[in-house]
Amino acid sequence: MSKDKPQNPPEKADVKARLMRAAVKLLSRKGAGEATMREISKEAGVSLGAYTRHFSGKEELARTIFIDHYAAMGRAALEAVEGVEGLRAGVFALTRCFCAAFEADPDLFSFLLLSQHEHLSAFPQEETSAPDVLRALIRSALERGELKGGGLDADMEAELLASCALGAILQPATTRAYGGLRVPLTELADRLAEAALAATGMER
Repeated sequence: MSKDKPQNPPEKADVKARLMRAAVKLLSRKGAGEATMREISKEAGVSLGAYTRHFSGKEELARTIFIDHYAAMGRAALEAVEGVEGLRAGVFALTRCFCAAFEADPDLFSFLLLSQHEHLSAFPQEETSAPDVLRALIRSALERGELKGGGLDADMEAELLASCALGAILQPATTRAYGGLRVPLTELADRLAEAALAATGMER
C-alpha cells in the first residue's frame, strides 16, 4: 500500500496573504485589543512560528494591511474619476466606488475605516489616498468657480469641504459596519453622494 505523500508547506507569500486575510476578519470584528496572535494564526491555518517569521506582532501586521489596502483604495478612486468632468459627476463616481468596495469586502473596508486613526500617520506621503482624490476634485471645483469658498485659502477650503463631504459618506458606512444600518450601501450610494455634495455647499 502506497503511503500518502506529505503535503508541501504553504509558500511564503501564501502564508503572508493568509495571515493578512485572517487578521482583517478578526481585527474588524473583535478589535485589535481582543484578537490575539494565536487566534489570527489559527484562523489563517498556520503556526504561531510562521506568524512571527512574517510579522513581529499585531501592530506590524495591522499597519501592513492598512497601508497596502488604503493605497489600493486610492488607486481605485483615481480610476473611478478618470475622464469624469465636474464635481457632481466626480462625487457620484467616488461614492459609488466606496459603496461597492464596502459591500464587496465588508471586513476589509470596516478595518480600513475603523483603524485609520491608528495607522494613517504611517501612510506614505508619496501615495495617493481616496480622500486625496476627493480633495483634488473639490480644489478644482473651487478654481473653476463651481463651488464658492468661505474665505479660507484654497488648500484649507478644499480640506474643510472634503472633510465635510467624507463625513456624509463614511459616517453611514461606519454605522453599517457596526450593524446599525441593514441596507447595502450600494443601494444608498446616490443618496450619500447628494448628501456629500450638499455638505460642500454645492447647489443642485
